[in-house]
Amino acid sequence: MTAFVVREGRDSCPIGCGEDIVLVRCLPSGRLAGWCWACEVTQPVPPDDYYFGDDDMNPGRYAPAGLELPGWPDVVAANLSSQVIRSMPAVEWGGFRSMRSTKHA
Repeated sequence: MTAFVVREGRDSCPIGCGEDIVLVRCLPSGRLAGWCWACEVTQPVPPDDYYFGDDDMNPGRYAPAGLELPGWPDVVAANLSSQVIRSMPAVEWGGFRSMRSTKHA
């Protein structure tokens, strides 16, 4: 498994925690979005001038069946490959354990 980083550095998370934003697939919708594992905030990619609301901070509302990491073919199909800054093995990403715990089958 691979994590695809779309924002990094101190300004990456809209809440300000400084964690990288990676692409995730929201279940059951299948929508790809950026996600901060530390704040559990989702965001569109690219973020543009997006207002963050309560739905963006409640995984139970935007991904009631949990989250999963998309594969590269999913990223390409969603026309988001140009947004990927870098990739890393999922086990090296700090949010891997947290992301797995959000899956509620």
